[in-house]
Amino acid sequence: MLLSLRLRKWHDTLFLDSLIQNTLTIQQYFEQLQNKKTQFRSIG
Repeated sequence: MLLSLRLRKWHDTLFLDSLIQNTLTIQQYFEQLQNKKTQFRSIG
């Protein structure tokens, strides 16, 4: 609901927000991947 309101009011801001959010998600994904590799190495 909040997102659609923001979409109507601030198109650019929403786009930037989602872009930043996607970037953060990708960063978290790679961090988790690195953590799994490290855990695997320490277990093995």
